[in-house]
Amino acid sequence: MKNHILNKLRTKHNYTEEYVARKMNMSQSAYSRLESGKTELSLERMEELERIYNMPVSEILEEYKNEKR
Repeated sequence: MKNHILNKLRTKHNYTEEYVARKMNMSQSAYSRLESGKTELSLERMEELERIYNMPVSEILEEYKNEKR
């Protein structure tokens, strides 16, 4: 997943990196590495994002596809 999608989702919901990181039970620096692409986004983490944003993984992936165009 392109990393700017994570940033776009987070800012769209007016969340801070620290808030999302806390919801994902990780440090802010670990979450920052996800956004920057230094760490791969696992399926488990995708499911956590689904819960945080109340958005199916399929919609998150659709945003990713749209960004690639």
